[in-house]
Amino acid sequence: KQMKKYSIIALGETGNGKSTFCNFVVQNASKKSTDKELFKASSNTSSVTTKTQRETVEYEGQLINLVDTPGLNDTESKDSKNIRNMVNVVRQIEDCKGFIVFFNSAQPRFTVAMKKTIECFRDCFGASMIKNLVIVWTKGSNMKRMEETEVTKLKNQYRDILCKIFGYKTVELPQFVLEQKPFESERKESVETLKNIINLIQKNSNYDCSEAKFVELETVSLKEKQRKEEKEKRKKAELLKKEEEQKRKEAEQKRKEAEQKRDEERRRREEAERRAAQQERMVHQQMQRMTMMAATQQHAPSGMGLLGRLSGGGRMYGGGRMSGGRVLNYSRYRGPGRSGLGRPKYTDYDYY
Repeated sequence: KQMKKYSIIALGETGNGKSTFCNFVVQNASKKSTDKELFKASSNTSSVTTKTQRETVEYEGQLINLVDTPGLNDTESKDSKNIRNMVNVVRQIEDCKGFIVFFNSAQPRFTVAMKKTIECFRDCFGASMIKNLVIVWTKGSNMKRMEETEVTKLKNQYRDILCKIFGYKTVELPQFVLEQKPFESERKESVETLKNIINLIQKNSNYDCSEAKFVELETVSLKEKQRKEEKEKRKKAELLKKEEEQKRKEAEQKRKEAEQKRDEERRRREEAERRAAQQERMVHQQMQRMTMMAATQQHAPSGMGLLGRLSGGGRMYGGGRMSGGRVLNYSRYRGPGRSGLGRPKYTDYDYY
């Protein structure tokens, strides 16, 4: 019986695990299972796969043609050459069942470079490739440490972004989390996940790759990219500093205005208190004068008029004479055995 044969094309940025996935399939093939790595793998941003590589393995009674493409956005700026080589190889494939796009779960942020890479794949193979597309999150142990709600949110975010890039409102986009170099305790789970990926892809209709075309990847060099990122960080830092300085100035202005208001209220209060005290003193002084006038009028001699003579620099009020701060009261003194005009009696009064 002739075995079913089809191709799977691995796509993605450098270091996201395309070659490692292909080796994992080879190591778990039905026959001739081996630990030998047929595909050269990279663990950093420097691409090891410089040409599109094809290897056929038997897996679960099927012949799978694994197509490992060079990673894009590498540090050596060979994207144009790699894309041209990838397109030339993929055009010859007649039995493509699926495309696997690899994302690194240790770096889940969807960057501008990733967007340009996906747009490049869309322009090379056509927007309808999304119907044969599968997302595989490599280094799955990172996602296992995340909350389930975070994982779901991340998957939905990537689904929405890719649908927008490919021009689809909504489409079913299968996503798998795979640890491609599992510990022995994790191996069974990883093998089962791999089996689910393969079984899903083999159900797809064949995708016509004969019309694949070369498209230049819009990208920038790593140094230029870093310079732009640093420039953006500086701008944000300066903007934040200006905003903080503006807030500080506004707070200082408000503080000064509040302090001036308090000072003004204090001055008004002190002025009111000063005027009230002055008014009180004036009333008190007036009452003293009136009291003194009443007292001197009451004790004035009977033979004198309202105006008296000044003596000793004093001022006469009523009928008494003032001398040295004393009022001489010439009222009659009726002492024992005496009559007539008595000796003067001195009565002290305040005068002004």
